[in-house]
Amino acid sequence: MSGATFSYNSIASYYQDSVSLNFNVLAGAPLNKGLPIVLKIKQNDTSIVHQQKIYVCIGSGTTTLADSAENVTGNWTFTGGWGTTTSQSYSPPTSFTESPTGNYGNTQTRTMTLVAPINVSSFPVTVLSYYYRHDIEPLDNAYIQVSSNNGTNWVSVKYYYGQQLSWKQEVLDITELANSSSQMKIRFIIVTNNGTTSDGIYIDNIKIQNYQDVLTGVLSNGEIPREYSLEQNFPNPFNPASNIRYQLPKGGLVKLTVYDALGRTIQTLVNENQPAGKYEVRFDGSKLSSGVYFYKLESGNFTDIRKMMLIK
Repeated sequence: MSGATFSYNSIASYYQDSVSLNFNVLAGAPLNKGLPIVLKIKQNDTSIVHQQKIYVCIGSGTTTLADSAENVTGNWTFTGGWGTTTSQSYSPPTSFTESPTGNYGNTQTRTMTLVAPINVSSFPVTVLSYYYRHDIEPLDNAYIQVSSNNGTNWVSVKYYYGQQLSWKQEVLDITELANSSSQMKIRFIIVTNNGTTSDGIYIDNIKIQNYQDVLTGVLSNGEIPREYSLEQNFPNPFNPASNIRYQLPKGGLVKLTVYDALGRTIQTLVNENQPAGKYEVRFDGSKLSSGVYFYKLESGNFTDIRKMMLIK
């Protein structure tokens, strides 16, 4: 950029920061659902420099993993030295650590990987939480990673270094990385260089919770749709789950139903009053046979039907 000057008091102050956003969730909010909020950060109140969807999860959801390190190694594959220890724990007597007998070593990669993949294909929202503490040299890093294809590829969602000497809870929305996969895995990994070693990281009370029936809400620009619409599901063909989007120009009773080729009701996805807006519902066909299915939207005087194909 030419002709512009930027002046910062301290680059470090812009490296890492946080802000608290306060809002109220109405008492009538649906339980065990992830309610989306679109966070936009603007420069000079005009240009959007960052946009992110954040889910506010109501209720306890469905727990697909809960491990307080008392099961020893049952849920995990350890490499490089990971194991359990009684020297530190959030919920006694044990926690996970990459170096149970002392400091970690130089130039090492140590991993703790979930043994069995978790099927989250019927859950649009996935949240990972755990307690942690650490003492890690600044040039070493511990990572939390997610795979949506049974460990073939990994993406980091969080990393740690430095000192956090008291227990702290981390809650991570891993929805996008889980990608409603039928073979999702997580792993904890530490990577060290050829320098000073330290105590490492401790992990306890690992939990994965899932939430259903995510609503996309009113269009992000605040406009109300001008007409009813039922979109083609995606992906299509699909296996085992697919997304269905629709929009409402006004509020009212909404019914979204899935039928088989003989016209028999397979599942009622929505049957409730909804305000005007744009919505998305996930249909899980994991227990169904391959074939043609239909989904029907009814609201007010509007009715529309579309066809989808399940191929296994």
